[in-house]
Amino acid sequence: MSRGRLKKPARYTAQRLGTAANMDKEVNVLALVKGEEKFIFLFDDENRDETLRQLARFAADPELDFSWYDAAMLSRKIRDAVPSDDDLLASQEFDSLSMDDFH
Repeated sequence: MSRGRLKKPARYTAQRLGTAANMDKEVNVLALVKGEEKFIFLFDDENRDETLRQLARFAADPELDFSWYDAAMLSRKIRDAVPSDDDLLASQEFDSLSMDDFH
């Protein structure tokens, strides 16, 4: 199992063309390079969850060199780049735990 190079998501501003007033919209770009294969994901805040589901579909596809490890690492990058309210709540709960909570 080879592990590819993982790049931190970058945020770019894309302009929506064809509207009366151009609106700026941030787009996240996340890339994974594994040998000759390149996986590039473009997503905005609104389609974050669909992008996470797509990672799982890729990992489940035996024809792709995209492992569950790859999906987990990219999911973490996406959640760090575009945290949801649930992610923030879970993070706060985990931060408040101590070793005494596990005895």
